[in-house]
Amino acid sequence: MFINEELCHLATEYPTKRFQKKQHLYLSSSTTKNLYLILYGSCKEYYINDEGDEIVRAFYFAGDIIGLDKLNHENAIFNVSTLENTKVAIIPENALHHQDFMRACLIQLSINEKEQSLLLSAPGLRARVATFFISYINNHLSKHGSDRHIILPITMVELSKYLNITNESLSRFLAKLKKNKTLIIKKHVICHYNLSQLKAIANIAESPEVISKTA
Repeated sequence: MFINEELCHLATEYPTKRFQKKQHLYLSSSTTKNLYLILYGSCKEYYINDEGDEIVRAFYFAGDIIGLDKLNHENAIFNVSTLENTKVAIIPENALHHQDFMRACLIQLSINEKEQSLLLSAPGLRARVATFFISYINNHLSKHGSDRHIILPITMVELSKYLNITNESLSRFLAKLKKNKTLIIKKHVICHYNLSQLKAIANIAESPEVISKTA
C-alpha cells in the first residue's frame, strides 16, 4: 500500500484528475471498470444500508489503488468519495496485464484482507480502535519512512462508522488513551503514540520496531 518507483512511472502513462473534498470518484451504480491510484489525498468507501445509515467499509490514502472490487461485477458495489482534496491517476482495467501493477494490486488485496481479519477478530471496542491505529501508523511509516506529521484526515464520526461503534464511545476511549499517553491526536494530527501499549490493548504480539514516538 505504498507508492514505489514502478507505480509512479506507470501512473505517468495515464490521465490524472483532481477531486474536491466530499466529491465522488464513482457511485455504486457506476459501470466503469477504471481503477484509481491516489497520488495525494484520501477517500472513503461506503454504502447506505436499508435503514438509511451510512456504513463505511474502507479508507484509502496516497499510494492506494481504488476499485478492485468492481472488476468482478457489472456495476460498482460501493460508493467512493474524497475525505479531502485528492488527485488520482485513472488507470484502465487492461493495466492489470502490466506485471508491476498486478503485483501492486495483489499486495494491496493481501494487506486489506489482513487488516479486515484483524479488525473482525478484535475482541471489543478498545481492541478495534487500537487495531485500527496500529495499522494506520504502520502503513504511514511504510509509505513515508518517517513518523513525523502523521495526518489523520478521517473525522471521528467517519471512524466510528467504520469501526461500528458510537461516536461517544470512541471519543471517551480516545480521551483515555490521551490521558495514558498511549495515543494523542491534535487537530487531525497524531502527535504521539506508543505502539507497545496499543498492541497490548489489541492483544497483538510485539515486534522489534519503534514502539513509542512523538511526531
